Amino acid sequence: MEKQMRADRDRRAAVPAAEGQRQADAIGVGFRAIHEGKPDQHLLAYQYLQTLPEIAKGDANKIWIVPSEMGKVLENLGGLFTPPKGQDDR
Repeated sequence: MEKQMRADRDRRAAVPAAEGQRQADAIGVGFRAIHEGKPDQHLLAYQYLQTLPEIAKGDANKIWIVPSEMGKVLENLGGLFTPPKGQDDR
């Protein structure tokens, strides 16, 4: 009976372990793709703002915390609408 219980625990533990491994491989692929694409701060700020509403979705989200870096994100996003320094309007 003890062996059966141990086998059952091992079987139940294998599913979350496999899921965690699958997610780790996916995160690694995404991480490499981002760094190989060499994104600039404007793109990262834009993506950050797009992600915030996705975080807020869901029944378990009763409190929404805005990160302290939000000011920098908005500052970088504002730079998207101004021409780079040194370039004149033609």
